[in-house]
Amino acid sequence: MEELLLSQNIILKKSTTINLAKFSKVRSYKCLVGSDLDSNNTIIFFRDAKSRFLKKDFEILENLANLVAKDEGKIIKKRYLFLNSQICSRALDLAKSKGWKCYF
Repeated sequence: MEELLLSQNIILKKSTTINLAKFSKVRSYKCLVGSDLDSNNTIIFFRDAKSRFLKKDFEILENLANLVAKDEGKIIKKRYLFLNSQICSRALDLAKSKGWKCYF
């Protein structure tokens, strides 16, 4: 995970790994929450799945991100998603319109 973040110039000062089991039964996601060098609260999701990332998957991810932010008591400024599978063009457009940066 660290190599992926450094390759995209994402450096977090303080980061914590979030256990997503209390929010969802989905096991294909890993989550980091932290502050970047500009002190912006950042949430990073890593998705490890073989199936294509669809619009409904993005809606689930958006809900999950909101739950994590509420639980942490933080307002998230930057949102990142790292995928190792294909992504639907509609899901990618929706993610970009909501301020997410997607890397695959």
